[in-house]
Amino acid sequence: MLTVALVLLIAAALAGASLLVLALRGRHTPKGIALLHGVLAAAGIVVLAATWLVVGEAPRLALGLFVIAAAGGAVVLALDLRRGGVPRLLAVGHGLIALAALALLVRFWIAR
Repeated sequence: MLTVALVLLIAAALAGASLLVLALRGRHTPKGIALLHGVLAAAGIVVLAATWLVVGEAPRLALGLFVIAAAGGAVVLALDLRRGGVPRLLAVGHGLIALAALALLVRFWIAR
């Protein structure tokens, strides 16, 4: 289950990286990619939480950081839909928190 969560979250990170590049360049962020990014990340978080609940073994700090990043991502999306543009600083912060969580998850996955 942990590997499935990792694959989903890496796929979400790749989609998120493309969105971040567009946002930093001041370009339009496609809502389809944003939706895919959110769905992949949400699925990865759910699988990671289920792994922790069922198996009892998962990096809880990574899970907590992913939840914080998801909340930040929801704010980024809401502001983008309302204002028609992504707040760059918030998008970078969202990405850095998610990247830290992903690094912790990868480290945990390799160590087990």
